[in-house]
Amino acid sequence: MITDSANKKRHLEFDIARAIAIFLMISQHVWYLIFKHFTSNPYIETALFILVAVFSAPVFLFLMGANTVNSRHNKPRQLFVRGVKLFFLGYLLSALRFYIPIILGSYFGIITNPENILYHWKPIYYLIEIDILQLAGLSLMVISLLRWKQIKYKYYLLIAFIVAFITPFLWQINISGFFKYIIDPFWGTSSYVTFPLFPCLFYPLVGVYFGNLLLQAKDKTIFYKDCLIKLIPVFILGILLLFINPDFFKTSYYRHSIGLSLIFISIIIYYLAFINFNYKKLSAKITKILTTWSQNVTLIYIVQWLLIAWTAVFLSLK
Repeated sequence: MITDSANKKRHLEFDIARAIAIFLMISQHVWYLIFKHFTSNPYIETALFILVAVFSAPVFLFLMGANTVNSRHNKPRQLFVRGVKLFFLGYLLSALRFYIPIILGSYFGIITNPENILYHWKPIYYLIEIDILQLAGLSLMVISLLRWKQIKYKYYLLIAFIVAFITPFLWQINISGFFKYIIDPFWGTSSYVTFPLFPCLFYPLVGVYFGNLLLQAKDKTIFYKDCLIKLIPVFILGILLLFINPDFFKTSYYRHSIGLSLIFISIIIYYLAFINFNYKKLSAKITKILTTWSQNVTLIYIVQWLLIAWTAVFLSLK
């Protein structure tokens, strides 16, 4: 039986981490889709990629899971409905982001060969692109089912490790035809599948477990200091797994297996601890701005994509 403490409050370190994540994500989108038409700098590209890889999408997902524990709207039905909305919002964004400007450009003769712009995909792939909103929606649906079944929080951690471990086996399942598009949001490996549920479900599930531990903690400072010590072997294990059976654990950012997942989750919690220890040094004005960004993260994510994507489509014609 899941029981939540009545002593719920907003964790400022969550808000700051999420605000920084959206800033990093926007910076990367602007650089890769707009600035690349005017300049190229491998050092900036590498730095942005590393920062975004660790401190953007994984942070979003981890905090989303953690906040399901702390939220007043965390009943199974509420989480499931929100997940469904996010899932279909992801496809709506895919349509508005690239598909519609490309189709309109083709219709009016502005774009003569759609497959020569942007990612060099057929237009339909922009419409069925799987991005972080679909992933967030599916993750919330999974969490809602676990809450509905009253799964104890400690088992979320076990399920997360199972997800991370079995994912490489799923990638080896070859499915073609119509069913391929059905499994794409779950473990698809096509170029238009950016964030499939496997392995990314690992982060929100661990986030739920972490959120419950934090909720029960009597002293946040002591809690985070304990995390710093306990995560050392987790981080080391992640590094070791990257060197064991390289063919199986061979990894990339969008298709990473358990080794990199353990490394990322350790860094994320260290990062939250660092913010928790130091956020009081920020001015009240900056803190308020970051909190506002965090509270409106979905809206900001959608608006920035529309502005950047339509600009990128126009620039790619030159």
